[in-house]
Amino acid sequence: MEMSIDTKILEEHFPQLKYFEEEQCIIGKIHIECLCNDEYINEEFEIKIKLFQNLLPRVWELSDKVKNSYPHIYNDRKLCLATDLEQELYLKEHNLIEWIEEFVEKFFISYVYYARYGVFPFGEYSHGDKGIYEFIQRYLKIDNIIVAKNIYDYICTKQYRGHLECPCGSKKKIRNCHGDLILKVINSKDLDILKENYRRMNHVG
Repeated sequence: MEMSIDTKILEEHFPQLKYFEEEQCIIGKIHIECLCNDEYINEEFEIKIKLFQNLLPRVWELSDKVKNSYPHIYNDRKLCLATDLEQELYLKEHNLIEWIEEFVEKFFISYVYYARYGVFPFGEYSHGDKGIYEFIQRYLKIDNIIVAKNIYDYICTKQYRGHLECPCGSKKKIRNCHGDLILKVINSKDLDILKENYRRMNHVG
């Protein structure tokens, strides 16, 4: 995915972050000041955001404030912000500044809140494929993760046939069960990203 940088807008939103064009990265401090569940948070972290052509940006925490024991930071200090799929879908409709606000800022808000109370204020996804299916469950607005997985598999591997049995396991025909949902996703602007993610997960060439 192409990442265009408007340095003026970057400076307006994050005055302590600087874009280095030659290295294709953003380095500096990000100041977090907000209320989270009525808890006042006022912290500052030094970060590096590395930009890649046709790949998601990656973020490292450079100030060593986030404890190594925190479950969503890697040994090299790279942040586990969310599933790649969630971020790819977000960036399809939003710019880099909005992505920083939605994922990077929320990472640090969540960290500070978790460090104080041992609870993730926005919830969390598991690592690996399970986390992706947890996101798919929320994306499809389905209560059961197995049903969500089966419908995602169907959307990414099958052609819609309304008279066939619904992949949810209800024994009903698709058109009388999850047909509207499946057609909505198939006809959505998100389909290519969903299918590409599925191919990566299942190592399909």
